[in-house]
Amino acid sequence: MILKTISFDGRRRQGGVALAVLLWFIAALSLMVAGIVLAARVDVKLAQQQTVESRTKAFGDGAVNLVMRHLLVLQGNGEYMSGDALVLNFSAFEQSLSARVVPAAGLVAMNEASPELWHQLLVFGAGLDAAHADELVANIQAWLQPGAESFSATNQPLRRGRFMAVEDLLLVDGINREILERIRLLINPRTGSAGIALRAASPAIIRMLMNDDVAAASQFLAERQANPATGEQGHAMIAPLLLAADMAPSSLVRIDVRIAQPDGKAAQFSRWVLTDGFGRDGLPWRRLRTEPVIMVNSTDFLMNDEDAQWH
Repeated sequence: MILKTISFDGRRRQGGVALAVLLWFIAALSLMVAGIVLAARVDVKLAQQQTVESRTKAFGDGAVNLVMRHLLVLQGNGEYMSGDALVLNFSAFEQSLSARVVPAAGLVAMNEASPELWHQLLVFGAGLDAAHADELVANIQAWLQPGAESFSATNQPLRRGRFMAVEDLLLVDGINREILERIRLLINPRTGSAGIALRAASPAIIRMLMNDDVAAASQFLAERQANPATGEQGHAMIAPLLLAADMAPSSLVRIDVRIAQPDGKAAQFSRWVLTDGFGRDGLPWRRLRTEPVIMVNSTDFLMNDEDAQWH
């Protein structure tokens, strides 16, 4: 019988285990470094966003006062009537700015708007299909009923009956952040009427009222620029149910200020202002709520406001 002798080198086996441990250790270090780099990038991005937001608020607040002062001058010269929509381009603080005066009467009043206007907004402003819009309109009307009861997942009663801020729309069943952001610049949480005053309506509102017909909306806006009274008696392409019965001027306006950014986009600052009252600072207008800063694609106030992005 022949016996084979098999030699066993324990040191070689230990070396293989050590190599595997080393590779796992290197992989773990790589993951840790990648996590640190990612966290650093997130921190840098957040810091950049906070810088943009702080700078935009500082510039925007000052620009709002400049816009209001300019409106008073225009009104004194008979070149502007309270309640009209207006776009201004000017330089201030060594910065080129674009500003827009949006009267509340030209926006969809969240608390007073008719179901028909809400439906029009959700279909042609938010891009929903008619059936989905009908469902959400019913939910909005139910939410606005002061006697309605609703409870959260923790069985806590939810506030209902009146929208106090744009974000309150998220309290309605079926309304999500995506829908809200599509119509954020088209709605007014303060006061208004069941319909829209065409004289005060923004380009995006006009387009929405005209079933997203860009050509017709552009033609109307050109006519209104030549004659601000255009549309006071309605328009053939807009259902009368969507328009305000009273076209009286609105003293409540939202002033949007857009500031160009290095990447070619723009940051928008918005503040609500009462034009017929005195504020605590002694100025002949009263500054109200400031809306969150949002990022938009350009400083131009285009036909639609759907390019707005939540910041």
